Amino acid sequence: MSDWYKMNPVDWNEGTNSLSLEQEAAYLRICNAIYIAGGPISNNAFVVAGLLRCNDRKAKRIVSELVEAGKLTIEDGSIGNRRALDEVSARNRLTVERESAGRRGGIESGKSRRKSLKNNESGEANTSSKPEQIREDKSREDVKEEPKGSSKKIGSRLPEDWEPDRVFATREGLSASDINREADKFRDYWRGMTGQRGVKADWTATWRNWVRKAVEGKPYLAPQAAANWRDDPIYRNVL
Repeated sequence: MSDWYKMNPVDWNEGTNSLSLEQEAAYLRICNAIYIAGGPISNNAFVVAGLLRCNDRKAKRIVSELVEAGKLTIEDGSIGNRRALDEVSARNRLTVERESAGRRGGIESGKSRRKSLKNNESGEANTSSKPEQIREDKSREDVKEEPKGSSKKIGSRLPEDWEPDRVFATREGLSASDINREADKFRDYWRGMTGQRGVKADWTATWRNWVRKAVEGKPYLAPQAAANWRDDPIYRNVL
């Protein structure tokens, strides 16, 4: 599913000069539907009529006119647009490449951390000449993982089995469908992020900040937060 796509207004105006206002509006709604669906849409009269907000006879006529104008194609019972389908394919390839790069980056980052820890342990062992000193140093390592006075945590990439904190998101006012959508966006965004920017020390806190920003973008959700939290049967036992 696409949240947005690129649109060149100059190209659009030139490409739709031959269309009536009615045809252009229908053409835009159909292209939007293709981007949202991530592929061709069904050439069903009732579906298209609902999309174009008119009766099925008028919807059928407009689609036929756009096909004749070369703006739409109908294949295997589906309506498509070559430019929109090319953009969807390119977006899907980019998503796969980013996910692959994210996994590779996580693997390499893990290898580097393990190698660094191994080198540090070897260096400490070589500089200690007494068995008692070695045992003492090892004891210190077991008690605390970080140098004294340091608050820095070792980060990691988003785990493959990561699941969102639904209770927190519901408290903030998101519905179950909102949570699923935001969780998918969260996974795609952070797994597609390469390098150190894709490494976080606390993924729970990162998710909570993500939810807060999502709620800020939908101010009408704030008054509903308490109602969603108390009325949703999934979380009733938590109260």
